[in-house]
Amino acid sequence: MKICIYDCDHDVGSDNTAVEIRKILSGFPVDIYEAKNGKFPATNDYDGFIVTGSSNSPLEGLGWMKRLEAMLRTEKPVLGICFGNQLIAMMLGGRVEKMQEGVEFGYGYVDITEAGASYPLFSSIPRGLLTFHSHHFIVTELPEGAEILATNSRGIQAFKHGNYIGIQFHPDISWDMGSRLGAKRGLDPRHPGDCLVRDSRAHNKRILLNFAALVAEGH
Repeated sequence: MKICIYDCDHDVGSDNTAVEIRKILSGFPVDIYEAKNGKFPATNDYDGFIVTGSSNSPLEGLGWMKRLEAMLRTEKPVLGICFGNQLIAMMLGGRVEKMQEGVEFGYGYVDITEAGASYPLFSSIPRGLLTFHSHHFIVTELPEGAEILATNSRGIQAFKHGNYIGIQFHPDISWDMGSRLGAKRGLDPRHPGDCLVRDSRAHNKRILLNFAALVAEGH
Protein backbone atom coordinates (compact mmCIF):
# COMPACT_ATOMS: atom_id res chain seq x y z
CA MET A 1 0.00 0.00 0.00
CA LYS A 2 1.38 3.40 -0.97
CA ILE A 3 -0.05 6.93 -0.74
CA CYS A 4 0.73 9.84 -3.08
CA ILE A 5 0.62 13.39 -1.71
CA TYR A 6 0.20 16.18 -4.25
CA ASP A 7 1.90 19.23 -2.73
CA CYS A 8 0.02 22.22 -4.17
CA ASP A 9 1.80 24.96 -2.23
CA HIS A 10 5.40 23.84 -1.88
CA ASP A 11 7.21 25.49 1.03
CA VAL A 12 10.80 24.42 1.57
CA GLY A 13 10.74 25.64 5.18
CA SER A 14 9.49 23.96 8.33
CA ASP A 15 5.83 24.60 7.52
CA ASN A 16 5.37 22.42 4.48
CA THR A 17 2.03 20.69 5.03
CA ALA A 18 2.85 17.80 2.70
CA VAL A 19 5.90 17.00 4.82
CA GLU A 20 3.78 17.32 7.98
CA ILE A 21 1.25 14.83 6.59
CA ARG A 22 4.03 12.40 5.75
CA LYS A 23 5.31 12.68 9.33
CA ILE A 24 1.85 11.91 10.70
CA LEU A 25 1.58 8.92 8.34
CA SER A 26 5.08 7.70 9.19
CA GLY A 27 3.80 4.14 9.50
CA PHE A 28 2.78 4.11 5.84
CA PRO A 29 4.81 4.44 2.62
CA VAL A 30 4.19 7.97 1.28
CA ASP A 31 5.62 9.86 -1.69
CA ILE A 32 5.33 13.64 -2.21
CA TYR A 33 5.10 15.33 -5.61
CA GLU A 34 5.30 19.10 -5.97
CA ALA A 35 2.26 19.47 -8.21
CA LYS A 36 2.40 23.27 -8.10
CA ASN A 37 5.91 23.05 -9.53
CA GLY A 38 4.73 20.72 -12.29
CA LYS A 39 6.05 17.52 -10.74
CA PHE A 40 3.82 14.45 -11.05
CA PRO A 41 4.35 10.69 -10.81
CA ALA A 42 4.92 8.85 -14.06
CA THR A 43 1.81 6.75 -13.38
CA ASN A 44 -1.14 6.67 -11.01
CA ASP A 45 0.21 3.46 -9.49
CA TYR A 46 -0.76 4.42 -5.93
CA ASP A 47 -3.47 3.15 -3.62
CA GLY A 48 -4.63 6.53 -2.36
CA PHE A 49 -4.07 10.24 -2.94
CA ILE A 50 -3.96 13.37 -0.77
CA VAL A 51 -4.17 16.88 -2.25
CA THR A 52 -2.89 19.67 0.00
CA GLY A 53 -3.93 23.28 0.41
CA SER A 54 -2.59 26.10 -1.75
CA SER A 55 -2.27 29.87 -1.84
CA ASN A 56 -3.94 29.59 -5.24
CA SER A 57 -7.66 29.15 -5.90
CA PRO A 58 -8.93 26.39 -8.20
CA LEU A 59 -10.91 29.13 -9.94
CA GLU A 60 -7.63 30.26 -11.52
CA GLY A 61 -7.60 27.15 -13.71
CA LEU A 62 -3.83 27.09 -14.06
CA GLY A 63 -2.09 24.48 -16.18
CA TRP A 64 -0.77 22.48 -13.23
CA MET A 65 -4.30 22.35 -11.79
CA LYS A 66 -5.69 20.91 -15.01
CA ARG A 67 -2.98 18.27 -15.03
CA LEU A 68 -3.70 17.48 -11.39
CA GLU A 69 -7.40 17.05 -12.18
CA ALA A 70 -6.46 14.52 -14.85
CA MET A 71 -4.32 12.61 -12.35
CA LEU A 72 -7.21 12.55 -9.87
CA ARG A 73 -9.57 10.78 -12.26
CA THR A 74 -9.40 7.50 -10.38
CA GLU A 75 -11.57 5.04 -8.49
CA LYS A 76 -9.09 4.94 -5.61
CA PRO A 77 -9.52 6.98 -2.39
CA VAL A 78 -8.75 10.69 -2.75
CA LEU A 79 -8.60 13.17 0.14
CA GLY A 80 -8.58 16.87 -0.69
CA ILE A 81 -7.63 19.40 2.00
CA CYS A 82 -8.67 23.08 1.66
CA PHE A 83 -7.64 23.86 -1.95
CA GLY A 84 -7.74 20.12 -2.63
CA ASN A 85 -11.30 19.98 -1.31
CA GLN A 86 -12.32 22.85 -3.58
CA LEU A 87 -10.57 21.40 -6.64
CA ILE A 88 -12.30 18.05 -6.19
CA ALA A 89 -15.69 19.67 -5.69
CA MET A 90 -15.31 21.67 -8.92
CA MET A 91 -13.96 18.67 -10.82
CA LEU A 92 -17.09 16.69 -9.87
CA GLY A 93 -19.51 19.49 -10.80
CA GLY A 94 -19.73 21.54 -7.61
CA ARG A 95 -19.24 25.28 -7.12
CA VAL A 96 -16.53 27.26 -5.31
CA GLU A 97 -16.74 30.94 -4.44
CA LYS A 98 -14.74 33.57 -2.59
CA MET A 99 -16.06 34.04 0.94
CA GLN A 100 -18.01 37.28 1.32
CA GLU A 101 -17.05 37.43 4.99
CA GLY A 102 -13.34 37.35 4.11
CA VAL A 103 -10.79 34.86 5.36
CA GLU A 104 -11.62 32.15 7.88
CA PHE A 105 -8.44 31.81 9.89
CA GLY A 106 -7.41 30.21 13.17
CA TYR A 107 -8.90 27.67 15.54
CA GLY A 108 -12.63 27.04 15.45
CA TYR A 109 -15.15 24.25 15.72
CA VAL A 110 -16.83 22.24 12.99
CA ASP A 111 -19.90 20.09 13.50
CA ILE A 112 -19.69 16.51 12.27
CA THR A 113 -23.01 15.51 10.70
CA GLU A 114 -24.82 12.20 11.22
CA ALA A 115 -23.37 10.99 7.91
CA GLY A 116 -19.93 12.12 9.01
CA ALA A 117 -20.17 10.45 12.40
CA SER A 118 -20.92 7.11 10.75
CA TYR A 119 -18.11 7.43 8.19
CA PRO A 120 -14.74 5.83 9.07
CA LEU A 121 -12.80 9.03 8.31
CA PHE A 122 -14.24 10.51 11.51
CA SER A 123 -13.98 7.38 13.64
CA SER A 124 -13.04 8.33 17.25
CA ILE A 125 -13.51 12.03 16.41
CA PRO A 126 -15.81 14.23 18.57
CA ARG A 127 -18.94 15.57 16.85
CA GLY A 128 -17.78 19.08 17.78
CA LEU A 129 -14.25 19.08 16.35
CA LEU A 130 -11.79 21.86 17.15
CA THR A 131 -9.52 22.37 14.16
CA PHE A 132 -7.49 24.96 12.24
CA HIS A 133 -8.83 27.02 9.35
CA SER A 134 -7.05 29.09 6.71
CA HIS A 135 -9.01 29.88 3.56
CA HIS A 136 -10.54 32.66 1.43
CA PHE A 137 -12.65 30.35 -0.77
CA ILE A 138 -15.26 27.74 0.10
CA VAL A 139 -17.44 25.12 -1.60
CA THR A 140 -20.90 26.69 -1.92
CA GLU A 141 -22.57 23.97 -3.98
CA LEU A 142 -21.76 20.27 -3.78
CA PRO A 143 -21.63 17.87 -6.72
CA GLU A 144 -24.85 15.99 -7.28
CA GLY A 145 -25.00 12.94 -5.01
CA ALA A 146 -22.45 14.21 -2.48
CA GLU A 147 -22.98 13.84 1.28
CA ILE A 148 -22.11 16.58 3.76
CA LEU A 149 -19.85 15.23 6.51
CA ALA A 150 -19.16 18.44 8.45
CA THR A 151 -20.32 22.06 8.59
CA ASN A 152 -19.87 25.27 10.53
CA SER A 153 -21.38 28.76 10.41
CA ARG A 154 -19.29 29.55 7.31
CA GLY A 155 -20.62 26.62 5.28
CA ILE A 156 -19.61 23.14 4.13
CA GLN A 157 -16.52 21.83 5.92
CA ALA A 158 -16.37 18.26 4.66
CA PHE A 159 -18.11 16.11 2.06
CA LYS A 160 -17.95 12.69 0.43
CA HIS A 161 -18.71 11.74 -3.15
CA GLY A 162 -17.95 8.13 -4.01
CA ASN A 163 -14.23 7.60 -3.47
CA TYR A 164 -13.59 11.35 -3.09
CA ILE A 165 -13.43 13.11 0.29
CA GLY A 166 -13.05 16.85 0.72
CA ILE A 167 -12.29 18.69 3.94
CA GLN A 168 -12.07 22.47 4.09
CA PHE A 169 -10.28 22.72 7.43
CA HIS A 170 -6.64 21.81 8.08
CA PRO A 171 -5.86 18.60 10.00
CA ASP A 172 -2.33 19.09 8.65
CA ILE A 173 -1.61 22.37 10.50
CA SER A 174 -0.33 22.30 14.08
CA TRP A 175 -0.47 25.22 16.52
CA ASP A 176 3.17 26.10 15.87
CA MET A 177 2.61 26.12 12.11
CA GLY A 178 -0.61 28.10 12.43
CA SER A 179 0.92 30.71 14.73
CA ARG A 180 3.80 31.30 12.31
CA LEU A 181 1.33 31.56 9.43
CA GLY A 182 -0.70 34.08 11.42
CA ALA A 183 2.42 36.16 12.10
CA LYS A 184 3.21 36.25 8.37
CA ARG A 185 -0.33 37.36 7.50
CA GLY A 186 -1.03 39.60 10.46
CA LEU A 187 -3.92 37.37 11.55
CA ASP A 188 -4.85 36.03 14.99
CA PRO A 189 -4.77 32.20 15.08
CA ARG A 190 -7.09 32.30 18.13
CA HIS A 191 -5.25 30.09 20.61
CA PRO A 192 -7.95 28.22 22.56
CA GLY A 193 -5.70 27.10 25.43
CA ASP A 194 -2.96 24.49 25.72
CA CYS A 195 -5.22 21.58 26.67
CA LEU A 196 -7.62 22.18 23.79
CA VAL A 197 -4.73 22.59 21.34
CA ARG A 198 -3.26 19.27 22.51
CA ASP A 199 -6.59 17.43 22.15
CA SER A 200 -7.29 19.10 18.82
CA ARG A 201 -3.95 17.99 17.43
CA ALA A 202 -4.57 14.39 18.46
CA HIS A 203 -8.02 14.37 16.84
CA ASN A 204 -6.82 15.99 13.62
CA LYS A 205 -3.93 13.57 13.29
CA ARG A 206 -6.46 10.78 13.77
CA ILE A 207 -8.42 11.99 10.72
CA LEU A 208 -5.34 11.59 8.50
CA LEU A 209 -4.55 8.21 10.02
CA ASN A 210 -8.16 7.14 9.45
CA PHE A 211 -7.80 8.04 5.78
CA ALA A 212 -4.63 5.97 5.52
CA ALA A 213 -6.53 3.07 7.09
CA LEU A 214 -9.27 3.47 4.49
CA VAL A 215 -6.63 3.27 1.77
CA ALA A 216 -5.04 0.21 3.35
CA GLU A 217 -8.42 -1.51 3.51
CA GLY A 218 -9.03 -0.80 -0.18
CA HIS A 219 -12.03 1.54 0.27
